[in-house]
Amino acid sequence: PMLPEDDGSWFVTLQASLKGVLYKFSITQLDAQGNLFSKEIVDPYARAMVGRNGPGLALIPAFKPQGKAFNPPSIEDAVVVEAHIRDLLANAPCTLSDGERLGFKGLAKWLASKDCYLRKLGANVVELQPIHEFDARTKEQYHWGYMPVNFFSPASVYSSCSKNDASLTEFSQLVDAFHDAGMAVVLDVVYNHLGIPQHLINLDREIYCSTDSSGDLTNHSGCGNDLRCESEPVKKLIIDSLVYWVEVFDVDGFRFDLGELLGLELLTEIENELKKIKPGILLFAEPWSFRGRLPVEMNKTGYSLWSDASREGWLKYAKNQSGKDLAINLLNDDSENQHHRSYQSLNYLESHDDYALVDRFRDMGDWGEGDSLPEEVVRRVMVALGMLMAAPGVPMLSAGQDFLRHKQGIRNTYLNGDINALNYKNLQVFEKEALFVRKLIEIRLSGAGHRARYPHSDEWTLHSFPVFSESAICYGWEHKKTEEKFWISANPSQEIACIELPESWSSGAQQLAAYGFESFDPNVVNPLSFYWAGNIPASMDSKKS
Repeated sequence: PMLPEDDGSWFVTLQASLKGVLYKFSITQLDAQGNLFSKEIVDPYARAMVGRNGPGLALIPAFKPQGKAFNPPSIEDAVVVEAHIRDLLANAPCTLSDGERLGFKGLAKWLASKDCYLRKLGANVVELQPIHEFDARTKEQYHWGYMPVNFFSPASVYSSCSKNDASLTEFSQLVDAFHDAGMAVVLDVVYNHLGIPQHLINLDREIYCSTDSSGDLTNHSGCGNDLRCESEPVKKLIIDSLVYWVEVFDVDGFRFDLGELLGLELLTEIENELKKIKPGILLFAEPWSFRGRLPVEMNKTGYSLWSDASREGWLKYAKNQSGKDLAINLLNDDSENQHHRSYQSLNYLESHDDYALVDRFRDMGDWGEGDSLPEEVVRRVMVALGMLMAAPGVPMLSAGQDFLRHKQGIRNTYLNGDINALNYKNLQVFEKEALFVRKLIEIRLSGAGHRARYPHSDEWTLHSFPVFSESAICYGWEHKKTEEKFWISANPSQEIACIELPESWSSGAQQLAAYGFESFDPNVVNPLSFYWAGNIPASMDSKKS
């Protein structure tokens, strides 16, 4: 039996060597009638699990790989791609066994190739959908992973063998593979509710989960229970878990699912603790839950919050439903007035959740699974992506978004691996579009994208040039000292638009990226088109060459 300590913890000392031993805890409690009953649970701090029911795997000495720490890009310089391990691997055009296509090992192997999709895309941050042990019933079952059962164990279903420490070594090798590819690793983490079995509820229901005045579990997560994040044991568990992933695996950041349920106080404490270990830690969060939104005081933190204003705003603009004022406001960084710094807005048009971006254009003409996408839809999607990459804030893409991935109009596909799996054949079908998105990312991370990354710098003078259109825009920024000039033009209408661009801008202009143009004319913006252009003084251009 375990013995109680004064601080409320319990302990037992065993003399035998326990490395590799499988173990569980047996919890004995009183029921409402005063009768004793026992339940088996997995150690909440177990570093590896055989499956969602356990048992846990004892690892002594503690697993800790050796390697050089990776420095992630600053959050201002981040371009994020959200990805699910099995969606990436199911149809990956590389030689992998069936088992390797299910987890960490296969993705690490693919990343070693320069032909890997994620390498070619050019994003410098990958956000992996949850890899904590979750409640998949079998190794083969597809799941998004948002039903966690342990916060320290890498998902056993993503390992080649669940009965040893393969999940740890293989996840560690995956992180190293991303780092070798120049990509920071952000984990999508779920510290707001519990999956099945609910080991923590069986340990202590009231300490670990929120209840209402009737004693029933609250459900602001929409998943049947809410972790009680104001409880000191819960806070300790969460912070200990996050520190572990950074110290042991050199993870570069986290995205907090339903961050509102963690709350401002805990999120601030998390930031403070993690920055002691990795000062450049990348922190993202959903600012909402079914209970409400995080308070405006989040602007005092270093978090980047998912922006529904950006998501809905750029969609409306690309559909030609908003006029040009909304676009100018978003480019001016007025989309989220409560933010102190632009990077506090995580801008996106599509994520794992809800419809794919392409599916949100079905109101403009539906199509079947075997049908090719309407050209108008493709062009409007590219306009939206162009604006996303040029706007202040941290841009995020969903894997496959660059080659027009869609989900057959289905809103929630969390168990539909066949629908979610990326079809890389569409990289050839939509080759022009995929290359355009890669070019946008390249420009975003170059000097031409500096203003978008640091919009509050006083280096730039902003310009909104006259365009003879109700919806087309031409928006530019000029360096005060070097006289470098960059601008974007976009047109979500079906009519050609003319721009009154000064001679000092148009003369010698260079097209950096464009969609919807056969030839480049800086004074014209075609229907359903986007371009990013620049005018670099000859003296500077010669110096750079």
